[in-house]
Amino acid sequence: MDQYKKEITKLFEKMTKDDQVELHGRIARGDLHARDKVVQNCLPLAYKIADNYHINNKHIDFEDLLQEANMALIKAVDRWDIERGNISTVATFYIRNALNDMINDARYKVISPYTLSRTAAEDLRKFKNVDSNDAYEIAARINMKPKRVKRLLNSRAGRVDFDYVKDIHDQPQEEPRKCISDLYELCENHLEGIDKQVFGLYIGMHGHRMKIKQICTDLNMIEQDVRSIINRCKTMLKGIANA
Repeated sequence: MDQYKKEITKLFEKMTKDDQVELHGRIARGDLHARDKVVQNCLPLAYKIADNYHINNKHIDFEDLLQEANMALIKAVDRWDIERGNISTVATFYIRNALNDMINDARYKVISPYTLSRTAAEDLRKFKNVDSNDAYEIAARINMKPKRVKRLLNSRAGRVDFDYVKDIHDQPQEEPRKCISDLYELCENHLEGIDKQVFGLYIGMHGHRMKIKQICTDLNMIEQDVRSIINRCKTMLKGIANA
């Protein structure tokens, strides 16, 4: 996280009111470079707000809060109306609302099949090479904090398919839930051509998630065709995942 913070700080460039007016106009005309520049400039703001929220919400991983903040930031830039405020004001509003909703969901243990972050899913995979169910031993061998190891071991949202986990509880284990990295893998292995391109943009497989209208603009397609492809891919991948 420290390295990430340094990187986004380097990308930051202070924007005057005139700069924002110019960038807003370019974004309105479909300039993706201008959109990315505004997002990059606001990444330190998203980091700061997520960090502030994490102080009193240690039950949620900071990486998850930051991911939610960044997604809210992108939404704020896409819906930015410069006549209603500068981008930092608009982004702060969107990010705080998103994090408030996330914290409320976590408080009431609302779990959807794709709530596990990609970072957490990747960390879980590291456990495969450790023949132990002791959190401290695992933490030492994969260079991870014991607290995070315990949290991941106890997580019911991850793809827990490791043999040694069966020894932790005597009772039958619940069927593991899917995570977002599973969706990326399904898309990569089972979709081709325009289906893979459209659905990959829709789920943010290669960067930021895109809205249907954005996909239509980028690929020069009509909305009905894009929606049809997305629905077809959802149905097909859901069938494969549940097979």
